[in-house]
Amino acid sequence: MKNVEKRWKVVEVGSKSMLIIAIVVLVISLISIAMTYLAVTEKNILYSIIYLSFLSICYSILYYIFMAPDVVLAYIPISAVLLPLITLSISAKTSKRKVVEHEHRED
Repeated sequence: MKNVEKRWKVVEVGSKSMLIIAIVVLVISLISIAMTYLAVTEKNILYSIIYLSFLSICYSILYYIFMAPDVVLAYIPISAVLLPLITLSISAKTSKRKVVEHEHRED
């Protein structure tokens, strides 16, 4: 009888921790949906890139919660650091090109 009671206590504690994990996953998922919406609807490209970085961090946390640390280790440097840097550099080059083209047209 004692073993059965111990098992129920373990299941009870496990269910509380699973509920906390489910709530955390739900909150992070809602934040990632909001960041996706903000990144798509934002007019300023810099803010959009910042939202995408936060979105990548949210996904990294979800991957970690779902016990995929190897994916997290590969995903963080690529999506949270490298992708925004590449996007910023491309954005800076295209905006410089637009300014130069605009100045040449006025002549």
